Amino acid sequence: MKAERLAVAKVGKTHSLSGELRLYTLSGEEKHLFQIKRCFISLSGEADREIEVDRVSKDGKSLFIHFKGYDTPEKAKTLSGSVIKLKREECTPLKEGEYYIADLYDIDVLYQGEKVAVVDSTLEGGQAVDNTLGVSFK
Repeated sequence: MKAERLAVAKVGKTHSLSGELRLYTLSGEEKHLFQIKRCFISLSGEADREIEVDRVSKDGKSLFIHFKGYDTPEKAKTLSGSVIKLKREECTPLKEGEYYIADLYDIDVLYQGEKVAVVDSTLEGGQAVDNTLGVSFK
């Protein structure tokens, strides 16, 4: 079953007195982030909640996001470290041969036609160096 919502960005620390927060794309794609009006926020230990976005901006190479109603650094800081999720149809369209990472979870791994494992998680970036496949299995 495909995930209805996909993680697209991570919210960093506060940036301004108006409550802007740094924004880090998880895919390297940015264009779709400027179109966000509403998104889902995922904070550790809490259920996802929908939140309204006031604006997404860029200054040089840095991205910033401001959520409606979070107009002070203190209030905005409560969202720091969260993950932004969008509905699948709001995400960057895939090119041929590309997959959303969320679609890899719970798929069977076959070797010479025989099931040998199920994908449980993935690793990206430098931390995946010790695991040449970048996945862990159930």
